[in-house]
Amino acid sequence: MRDFILKWKVLIIWAIVIIFTAGIVWWGVASYIDLGAPRAQQDYTPQEYVPDRSEALAVITKDSTDLHHSYWLMPYELSQRMQEKTEYYRNYGQNIDEMFQAPYLELNTAKSLMDNKIVEYYADQAKLAPTQEQIDKQVETLIAQNINTDEIKQLVVQRYGSLDNYKAYIRPYLEEQMKLDNVKAKVTEVTEEDIQAYFETNKEEITSENNQVKAAHILVDELEQAQDILKQIQDGQITFSEAAVQYSKDTSNSANGGELDWFSRGQMVQSFEDAAFTGEVGTIVGPVETSYGYHLIDIQDRRKLETYEDFVGNEELYNQTKTQLQNEEYTEWLKSYKEENHFNYILNDDVLNVYDKYQKMTDNYELTDNLTMNEFTSWLEPYILVEKDGEKHIDAEVDPRNIAVYITTLENMNANFNNQMNILDNFKTVKEKTPEDYISMSVEQLKSVQEVKDKERVGLEDEIVMIEEKMAETGQSTQTADTQTYLENLNQEFTAKKSELDLLEDEISEITNAKRYHDLVEQLVQENIQADQVDEVINDLEEQIKANETKIVEGLSILYQYNTTSTQVINLLRKYQPENSEVALKWFQNQIDQYMMYLNDEEIFRQYRMILEPQLLQYQLGIAKIAQSEEEPMERRVSAYEILVTLMEKWGKYDEEVLYLEELKALQPEYEDIDTIIQQVKDAAVKKTEELEKLTAQSTDSSDATATQ
Repeated sequence: MRDFILKWKVLIIWAIVIIFTAGIVWWGVASYIDLGAPRAQQDYTPQEYVPDRSEALAVITKDSTDLHHSYWLMPYELSQRMQEKTEYYRNYGQNIDEMFQAPYLELNTAKSLMDNKIVEYYADQAKLAPTQEQIDKQVETLIAQNINTDEIKQLVVQRYGSLDNYKAYIRPYLEEQMKLDNVKAKVTEVTEEDIQAYFETNKEEITSENNQVKAAHILVDELEQAQDILKQIQDGQITFSEAAVQYSKDTSNSANGGELDWFSRGQMVQSFEDAAFTGEVGTIVGPVETSYGYHLIDIQDRRKLETYEDFVGNEELYNQTKTQLQNEEYTEWLKSYKEENHFNYILNDDVLNVYDKYQKMTDNYELTDNLTMNEFTSWLEPYILVEKDGEKHIDAEVDPRNIAVYITTLENMNANFNNQMNILDNFKTVKEKTPEDYISMSVEQLKSVQEVKDKERVGLEDEIVMIEEKMAETGQSTQTADTQTYLENLNQEFTAKKSELDLLEDEISEITNAKRYHDLVEQLVQENIQADQVDEVINDLEEQIKANETKIVEGLSILYQYNTTSTQVINLLRKYQPENSEVALKWFQNQIDQYMMYLNDEEIFRQYRMILEPQLLQYQLGIAKIAQSEEEPMERRVSAYEILVTLMEKWGKYDEEVLYLEELKALQPEYEDIDTIIQQVKDAAVKKTEELEKLTAQSTDSSDATATQ
């Protein structure tokens, strides 16, 4: 069933993309598919309606005066843009956590939309709005580019009722974007001098990234085999592509003749990269040794970008850079325009107001010191804490997103406390290891003493080297009683000097610790902590960390009841309650899910097996511990066995899969079709063994045939 859904999901997404995204640069899918808007918004007949301030998500003001309602941000506008962004992330396999991530994304998206409103205001004031004829032309151009087959037209008509309805629907979006483009064209000017200055400033990075080689390679284990393959290719017995298919152990590209396509410096291991970038186009370089084995590299083509003229000649890169500089200039203009005209906004959303407060107080997440964090929690706690049995507890009825930001703040505070604890612990350790004589010295005195000790060390090291040379010289001469005595004396002298050097090294280490002690004292001063207060401060920090952890766990427990599948909640609960087997099992499942893209592709898994298997084994053992524990609830143990069975199946460990199935049968004899499943796995194991034996035999026959040739 799951495979069926996934297949149809691909088709559905493909259809949507064809209709709504082909050629639409400005707005994403959701801007054109208004699933979240009220029905009134899907009526394309223009109507004059003046909303109340409370209906807006955000009222934008200028000099503390409301702008016209057409410049307010309405809830449905944010809703449809969030739908677009969420779908975008989901298509790339990323799910936005509704409690920990979505509010930040919503707030930043709302601010971006409000910026667009302000730019629209500027466009209207500066009379930069496109004419109706220009909009009509853009609509028709868009239609011609995208609605270009009968099938697509039928889907559009099916969704919107008619092509005219679709045109009316996209028209306001296009008008808005055309306004924004007109503003950008007016307020920015990127000259050729600007572009050249950017190139000169970033030349090393630009040339490094855009000097590229197009190549293919063959990877084998033995040097002799690589040399033999190269000779076969040079003698015309086999082509490079055929040799890659037949011999290369790099299964990620061997089937395609070893093709690597274009790559820049920094993408390959050093020896491979050096050979590829120095080899001549049209030649085969190698064998080249790397940690993976021996490579033959077919240098197919090269792109050079070394001068500004090369840069200008690369039209795509040149235009990208020009657009980047224009966007940077536009961003600076918008910032100045908002500040000079005192634009502001009033949010009519309690949750977004909390996150907006957090963002402003932390200067867009830059300030996460405990002074700031404490100020924010002091502001937030009256809204989310209630008194119970004489203590403050998190109100379970509070919006979970506000509990999430509270947890995040407490986590940041504890991170800062732990950093302080590390400084204090280091201070105590260094103080205990450092003689008082050195601690009482100033940093300048310590530097002077260390200079003397360093010279002494160099002198001792030279003496030891000389003694070693004499011992070696004497050891090569004819052995007599005198030479033997001389050697013994040298050895005693060597031992004495080594002991002296060891003592000197310890003393230098103590001086280094004393200098570090002074550095740590400076850090304590910055934290307003006196050296004699360290133990007291450590105790206070431990209490604060513990109190915060109690609140964090309390909040996480509430969030877990709200959403038992939240990855962020599960990860944090796993951190604070590692003994919680219910959470642990969900955590293990989440970790394994991340490996499924590898497990579902046998070739990819084989390529990365050495990296993936140790971690998978740890997950297997953790889940097995839950499954086999008689103290765990029956339902949880069954779930653990089901996860293990699925993992073993994907991993190809059929014997262990059978073992876990039999344990599951012993635990729950009535488990549906358990005997049939066990037999199917045994049959699959036999089939897999037969296939491997067949492949091994074919490989042996192929090797024998090659050797004969």
